Amino acid sequence: MNTGNNKKKFYTIGEVSDITGVKPSVLRFWEEEFEELSPAKTKFGHRAYSKSNIDLIITIKKLLYEEKFTIKGAKSYLKKNKSEVDLKIIKDKLMDVLSILKENDNITEGANMKNDSNKNLNEDEFINAIKNTGNGDVFYFWNELSPNDKKKLIGDLQSIDFTQIDDFYQNSYLNRKKEDVLFEPTDYLSVNERDASLKNIGVDSLLKGEVAILTVAGGQASRLDYDYPKGCYPISPVKRKSLFQIFAEKIYFYSKFYKSDLTWLIMTSEYNYSETVKFFEENDYFNLSKDKILFFKQGALPTITTDNKLILKDKMEIYKNPDGHGGILTALLKTGLLAELKSKNVKYISYFQVDNPLVDMADPYFIGYHIKNNFEVTTKVIKKLYPGEKLGSIGKKNGVNGVIEYSDMPDELANQKKENGELKYLMGSIGIHIFNTEFLINFTEKLPVHAALKKVDGYKKDQNGNFVLSELDAIKFETFVFDSITLARRSGFFETERAEEFYPLKNKTGLDSIETCISGQKEAFRGWLIKSGIIDEAATVNNIEISPLFAPTKEIFLEKYSLSSDKLKSKVFNKDGSLKDEIYIE
Repeated sequence: MNTGNNKKKFYTIGEVSDITGVKPSVLRFWEEEFEELSPAKTKFGHRAYSKSNIDLIITIKKLLYEEKFTIKGAKSYLKKNKSEVDLKIIKDKLMDVLSILKENDNITEGANMKNDSNKNLNEDEFINAIKNTGNGDVFYFWNELSPNDKKKLIGDLQSIDFTQIDDFYQNSYLNRKKEDVLFEPTDYLSVNERDASLKNIGVDSLLKGEVAILTVAGGQASRLDYDYPKGCYPISPVKRKSLFQIFAEKIYFYSKFYKSDLTWLIMTSEYNYSETVKFFEENDYFNLSKDKILFFKQGALPTITTDNKLILKDKMEIYKNPDGHGGILTALLKTGLLAELKSKNVKYISYFQVDNPLVDMADPYFIGYHIKNNFEVTTKVIKKLYPGEKLGSIGKKNGVNGVIEYSDMPDELANQKKENGELKYLMGSIGIHIFNTEFLINFTEKLPVHAALKKVDGYKKDQNGNFVLSELDAIKFETFVFDSITLARRSGFFETERAEEFYPLKNKTGLDSIETCISGQKEAFRGWLIKSGIIDEAATVNNIEISPLFAPTKEIFLEKYSLSSDKLKSKVFNKDGSLKDEIYIE
């Protein structure tokens, strides 16, 4: 291996990237996956790669990219050939460590401030190590804490990878560069282009048990002034069923309809995991098989100040935020759930966010379109109401399908129109996707990290040097799942109707609020009655709800109406023929 300067002992991550042709984000991911790859770190947490590290990276690259090994397969190969690989690595590593200690006492073997090595320090050493990162203020209340509270704070700090956070701060916030992206329109399947062949393919896959359901439910409902997980919020028009119950009833219906119990994965966060599980226990899992509901946690990242310091949320807890819906990819890999799904012949994962009660999570047309076109990721889209609507715009980013977040979409692009007056970038993503299980298993890239400024309540020093609870400007880091679209070999977009499938619950009032979510559901159900002919367009329905246990979609509702019209009419009309003030169909 020719690394240029033969006298040089250590290389930065940027230099290693240039030498090997492997992106820094991928190198960081490989360090997590391959225990053999462990570069030294400076006292500031910067990586110092040795020649043996680079040799191993080149071997891993060959296994993954040339030999087409999966991550799991490459790990297995390295373990099987461990004896021959280890002799060279151990010898080189010993020489590396000796050289490091001689040349630069700022460098030590392993990650000085990486969580695994921190656990080997005694309490005083650990506190000093944290202080050396410039975060000594987190111990301001140390002497007031009980032994258990001290343990909690230490555990919190041990879970933080300071090298990673510094990298995010430098590259995603401080030195963030505006992406030089050529954005162009892309193709999508319109509502009018659906056909029976797609449905048949999707139905066949559902009957075979090849589809699992995945709900992203890591958020709290703070914007709703609700002190529980958002999925627990009561939102159906008549019965005030929770979001979780609505989804559970849809899954129950589809499991019976397709004679195959659907596996339901629910991604929570460390903040709402226990409350979410308890909610399901208290509701007897909504009549679903307990072993078919798999709860798991997404990761969390520290929320930091604008000068890269940790924030105390309270006297013994570091302020953190969930790592975004993109964190689902890492969480699924780390929990082993992807391997479990694959072993059960689950080939496709239907993904949606917890705030959308109208979602059709087992749409055979959508699934069929994904399978027919051999896509790795397929995304549902709707027509935007106006250029600046808070939906990610779909298009080709430098020739590859992708999504630009609404906040990153330049106004001049958002407002562009076609000759017919329609928006050039008309379609927006609504957070509903189909993923190939195999694609997620072999996902070797790191999603880009996005930094967002937000206001948080945390402790800071006042003019007298005392730590007081204040509103702070803070940086929140997160990843977005739609960034995976650009990394797929094949991907597609599938139009659905807003009126049928998208009235999300995000805010207490205003847009996407409790009121608009409930009224959207009522309008959808009213539309089903009109389409069936039970009522006409002029009919006023004050309140209506159609349970997913009867029909989760308009198409199924119309099929069932054709078989039992008289029974349905009795639920809609009073005995004197007048329309009921409140309609509930189950």
